[in-house]
Amino acid sequence: MVVSNLVNPVVPSGGTGLADKAQPAARTTTDGSEATILSIAAAEGQAVRVEVWITAQRSDGVESGSWHLAGLFNRHGDVAIVGAIQDIGSFLTATASWTVDIVADTATQSIDINITGEAGETVNWTAKANYTVEGE
Repeated sequence: MVVSNLVNPVVPSGGTGLADKAQPAARTTTDGSEATILSIAAAEGQAVRVEVWITAQRSDGVESGSWHLAGLFNRHGDVAIVGAIQDIGSFLTATASWTVDIVADTATQSIDINITGEAGETVNWTAKANYTVEGE
């Protein structure tokens, strides 16, 4: 299911403690450039744990992929990753060359979920991020 009205939303990080937040998003790519499908704002003094599920399918249905990633980010000054992104489970059609990642964006002080499609191919992406926030 593609949720066409949710393209690259920016999610506010909110207050302290268990945030219990889930955010869906959708995006279509048509080239091999990296694109952000979802951004989560990180306020000064916050620790944000992010878990994301991403599913992609080429428009003709021939190729598909699924990723389940998790990571922890901390913001004291610039937002930064704590440790490394964990790949909990990923599945990709053998011929697909797509990638996904969760990164700290210090220009916007956000946590970005990035996707990379394939040149000359239309790929439909959906993502759902669950995250918890602790701190200021």
